[in-house]
Amino acid sequence: MSAPPLLLLGGSSGWGGLEMFSVEYFELLHQVGVPARFLVQADSPTHRRLMDGPAAADVEPRRIGGHFDFRLQRDLRRRTAAGEIELVHTFKSSDVFHPALAGRPGKGRPKLVHHLQMLPSRSRRDPLHRLVYSRIDRLITLTDQMRGRVAELWPIASDRLRTVHYGLANGRPGRATSDSPEGGRDRARERFNLPANRTLIGLAGQVCEIKGQQFVLEVFARLAEQRPDLDLVFVGSAPPGEEAYDLELKRRCTELGLDDRVHHLGFCAEMAELFPAFDLFVLGSRAEAFGRVLLEALAAGNLVVASAAGGVPEIIEDGATGWLYTSRDADDLARVLLEVLSLPAEQQAAVREQAQQSLTGHFTLDRFLDQVFSVYEELIPFQRPVLAGSATP
Repeated sequence: MSAPPLLLLGGSSGWGGLEMFSVEYFELLHQVGVPARFLVQADSPTHRRLMDGPAAADVEPRRIGGHFDFRLQRDLRRRTAAGEIELVHTFKSSDVFHPALAGRPGKGRPKLVHHLQMLPSRSRRDPLHRLVYSRIDRLITLTDQMRGRVAELWPIASDRLRTVHYGLANGRPGRATSDSPEGGRDRARERFNLPANRTLIGLAGQVCEIKGQQFVLEVFARLAEQRPDLDLVFVGSAPPGEEAYDLELKRRCTELGLDDRVHHLGFCAEMAELFPAFDLFVLGSRAEAFGRVLLEALAAGNLVVASAAGGVPEIIEDGATGWLYTSRDADDLARVLLEVLSLPAEQQAAVREQAQQSLTGHFTLDRFLDQVFSVYEELIPFQRPVLAGSATP
């Protein structure tokens, strides 16, 4: 590469989707040969995860302050002036302040790309944010909906906004195997101790109100008598502060007499191996900024039913690659689930096939990287690597 290394910046002390994504992205850069370093909050979950990964030698731990870490800003200014870095890529909104305030444009301030993964909910047009956000050279959003909300609420010029959908690597485990169409499903059920001869509806995510496990349980209870072949599988654990929600979910299962038909698997670190066990995947969230879990479910051959809110309609084409229902409308979800479960096998197979075409045509890892690299090329003399199956954005 002719350009100096990129610098990823992660000052978070927590661990969630944002942090997981930053780690995955950094390791992807390493995998495809892009020189980059990750300046990370020392002793954070992100730091520990990075040190267990293949790019540990390029990780820089340090104590990162809040919005105004003047020592870090001076260091970024020095390193930019010395040609050690040209571009800083951030993921957490408070981290934007450090490179933005490192210097005046052209005077020691690196180019700044921010990767936004949450839907903005409030205006940030106060004088401080106007100053800082005016120095974001490119802002990458996960969906067009998010991009529109940014244009409405944040002081960032629209020509600096780019939408880049997530993508999956090719060859993820699916239902079909070389020996039989159902081989992947049967092995997954055996591995995770799930019933072999039931129709399984899966829901995966943190066990909390916003993900809607209790909402889906109540709908499932309405269908249980009509469809005695159905079981429900919850995957995930409660985040800190949501333990009572998890306990209430299990208590309600018992109260409804469904303990033998609802399976609580807890946290699963091998979701790609578990997804093929499901016949149908349901998203109970009020709204998802994107819904990457839907891509994983589709890749595994699940029929997908998801709430028509947030960025989900940019992933699921209703009736073609999956089905949408009105968010938190129990009647509508029950109607859609019964409709999908009643479809002839050939119609279900047609939807699965169309979903696979959507994944391979748009939601690929190579396409995702190509589009992010195009953003870099707009700002610095970045030489992108050759990707196998690279697609033109």
